[in-house]
Formats: sequence, C-alpha cells, structure tokens
Amino acid sequence: MHVRQKIRDAFIGRVTGLDTTADRVFRMRGHAIEAADYPCLQVFTGNEDVEVEAKGKPSAGEGPALRRTLDMMVLVRVKADEDLFQDRVDDIAAEVEVAVAEDPTLDGLALDTRLANSAPVTDADGSIVAGALVMTFRIRYRTAAGQPSMEV
Repeated sequence: MHVRQKIRDAFIGRVTGLDTTADRVFRMRGHAIEAADYPCLQVFTGNEDVEVEAKGKPSAGEGPALRRTLDMMVLVRVKADEDLFQDRVDDIAAEVEVAVAEDPTLDGLALDTRLANSAPVTDADGSIVAGALVMTFRIRYRTAAGQPSMEV
C-alpha cells in the first residue's frame, strides 16, 4: 500500500465523527451526494510534488529518500437552501481544522500537515457553487526511493 493511501486513510479517520458531519465522510469527489448525506465531507488527494533528498550512502545500500508534499483536498458540502449556509460551511471548516491540528503527523506517517488554503467551489462558468468550500491541506512526508510503501 502506498504511503499516500495510508495518509489518506489516517486523514479520513481524523475528520470522521465531527459534530456537524458525523460519519458522512466520502472518499472521492465523484460520489453522488443524496439529500440525507448533507452536511458532509468529500476527501481526496490532489497534486503531489516529489524531491530527491541527497541523504544516504548508496555504497552501504542506503538509497536516497523522497520528500513528498501531498495536497489533501476536503470538500465541505451543505444544502445550499439551508439558512445561513455560509456560516454552516465555516463551522464545519473550523471543526476540520481543529481535528487535523490535533495530530498533524497523522499517526506518525507525516512530517506535518497544514492548511494551505480554502476557496469557494466554482462551476464551469466561474460562478460560485452555494454551500461548498474546498480546503487544501499540504502534507509533507518521506518515502524510500523506489519503495513508495515504505515511510522513512
């Protein structure tokens, strides 16, 4: 299992059971949301940057490590016809931030996790989708070069 998958699982574990969204946490962006699913979170990975660290001694069998920076996306969804839906979105976003900040190493898998940005969701024509916010968390972690399932 790729460390990225372990991190995604740990992240989902951190944001499952919040007061506002309970167990309504879905693993993918394309999941169809039913009326009973609101409010909810959709969690998925975005871009990942990888850099080779110059550490290790190839002659001793120690290869370099890869420093990875993964974007973990959290899509906050509430019913757009709900009164004060923007306030509801912000309340949920605050719960997510607190839950993630309680263990930024995600069970020791990551070096750190931090909120990089939050933005309203827009549709194809650029207009804002009511009741939706995407939060991007940057997660730094390391793996052995050529061994993506081995965190270092």
